[in-house]
Amino acid sequence: MAAGVVEGIGIIDLEETAPGQYVGSISLGRDLDLDGVVVTGRLQNDYGQTASWISPYGLLIVDNTPPGQITDVIALSRDGGVQLRWQPPSDRDVAKFQIAIAESQTGPANATFESSDPTYMVAGLTNFEPIHVLVSARDLAGNVSSPTRIQAIPAPDERFGTATQLDAEIPAVITGTKRLTAAGNPYHLRTSSRIETGASLFIGPGVEISVSPRAKLSVLGELHTFGSATAPVVASDIDGQGFDEFLVLQSNAPVSLDGLIVSGAGIPLQITAGNPLIANCALEDSQFNAISISGAARPVIRNCTISGAMASGVIIQGQSQPTFEGNRFINNEPFHLQNGSNYQVNASGNTFEPPASSMTVLGDVLY
Repeated sequence: MAAGVVEGIGIIDLEETAPGQYVGSISLGRDLDLDGVVVTGRLQNDYGQTASWISPYGLLIVDNTPPGQITDVIALSRDGGVQLRWQPPSDRDVAKFQIAIAESQTGPANATFESSDPTYMVAGLTNFEPIHVLVSARDLAGNVSSPTRIQAIPAPDERFGTATQLDAEIPAVITGTKRLTAAGNPYHLRTSSRIETGASLFIGPGVEISVSPRAKLSVLGELHTFGSATAPVVASDIDGQGFDEFLVLQSNAPVSLDGLIVSGAGIPLQITAGNPLIANCALEDSQFNAISISGAARPVIRNCTISGAMASGVIIQGQSQPTFEGNRFINNEPFHLQNGSNYQVNASGNTFEPPASSMTVLGDVLY
């Protein structure tokens, strides 16, 4: 056995396996960084004899400095996943990027991945359930940078994760790309508000919106709700006061309402333009009409329940041409459908309780 020091570097611990041949290790200072140096060791054996030892590997590079921190991490929502992109540090010896996924901001990582490029797709996630992502850089020597942490949200629309979260009070004018999530419940619509042309509002599952009596939300840009059977988007009144209106869709931009429940409004849904998709919604106990369709609108209304309206379930006027697919019309007074437009309405394939007849359907309607 031989022991000694590597001059100016650290401790050496070698075993002589044959005359002049040693096997062992060198313990270096943790904060030491060397580039292109010759290692000379001063050894002393068990008998006090000394000798010099020169590294057989030639010039030595020692790197104990981690890379710089990753910056500009962006998480784009994907359906069941998250697409990550980031700006790598300027260090020339970065070899890999490490990605860790945690369920909470302070919780441990429950999955880790590696990437050779400054991008990574995390798949197999549940839509609208936030995850916390930590991204680090690792260099050739195995040093790892401090992680950069962000929150990411998988969703069918890539803009959902980068949208700005609105406060509990829905503003009078919505610009840019905004979102509502169940974590911010309840939200309050207290005045006439509008989504501006070119703006987008995304409403996640489980969101609850309390609507004041004279309030409404006019849509000139994009609106998308992502309610589900177990976590619908619900609009209701405040303290039993009722409310006259809720949504006025007057946009030619993409609009989709999925899993929306509105109870007790005067007219919960007015459609005056565009071809919005209204799917898996429930419009219940409307004080007037559940849906009013006018102008040149061409909405698709699919798998919805329209029940308990007190002045017709759906009124159709002007040049509008709606499409009805697989809906249920239940106990609407005096009519389920009232067509006053210039076109015949095809309502076959829908369910009517009481059954569709000249007493429950008015105008040129095929049922």
